[in-house]
Amino acid sequence: MTQSDPEFNKLYNTYKNRVYGFIRSQVDEDADAEDIAQETWAVLWKMWPIYDPTRSFLPFARYWASIVLLRYYHAKGKRRKVEELFSDLLKWFPELEREEDIQDIITSISEPDGDHTEDALWLAESYDALLRIACNGPNPLHHLIVFFFCKFLSWTPREVVSQFDAIPLRELVKILTMELAQHLPLPADRIHFHFAPLRQCLDRPVREVIEDEKTRQTHSTLLDRRVGETTLAEYFTNSAEPTANISHWWYSVRRRLVKAVKEQGSGPFMT
Repeated sequence: MTQSDPEFNKLYNTYKNRVYGFIRSQVDEDADAEDIAQETWAVLWKMWPIYDPTRSFLPFARYWASIVLLRYYHAKGKRRKVEELFSDLLKWFPELEREEDIQDIITSISEPDGDHTEDALWLAESYDALLRIACNGPNPLHHLIVFFFCKFLSWTPREVVSQFDAIPLRELVKILTMELAQHLPLPADRIHFHFAPLRQCLDRPVREVIEDEKTRQTHSTLLDRRVGETTLAEYFTNSAEPTANISHWWYSVRRRLVKAVKEQGSGPFMT
């Protein structure tokens, strides 16, 4: 460290190992972790004037380390690692979504590369296959709804929140079906066919649909409600940053779909 601020140097000596440990948990090589840590502290020094000394320094340091990590993987062209890391970090740092350069990174990896446009989900066969896999998989209904809006229809998380957060899921499924029929290169009856498991889910109690015990506890007040009567907002675990919930949900579905397609050994692969 070459910075001369005594308070900054004190925080560096106090937290350098913990910041390094956070970074090392996200990368494969010690050398990469050391480079990223060095860059992180350079960024922290640059952002030092905006640090609020009444708040804990470690979350502040991890937040900026997260941004450096995302830039690092983006520069190396590791799209999937950027997605996975961004999805995980959003749970802890929802404000990442507001960083302009991070938005640019996420937008760029969400768009299809030219090399994949002929054999990925952009062809009708791929859409059909992905609808089948998604609608018959383990994804919660509210996750699937935002995935289809964000990935298939190109809605932003902010748009989904502003338009749909208070609408019952039963109505959202109807809206989504109509939107997909208008925008996908598939017959409406195919979309209707794939959505049959989702429509069946609407009349079941939430307790029958949510299998994970931790998730049950999180949404304990909803367990006796019909799924179709609940709204997106009622599933938010971070009501202060609702768009972070939406981003996390659709990235979670995307990861599961990629895994499912790879396990099948054939069909479209989402890059």
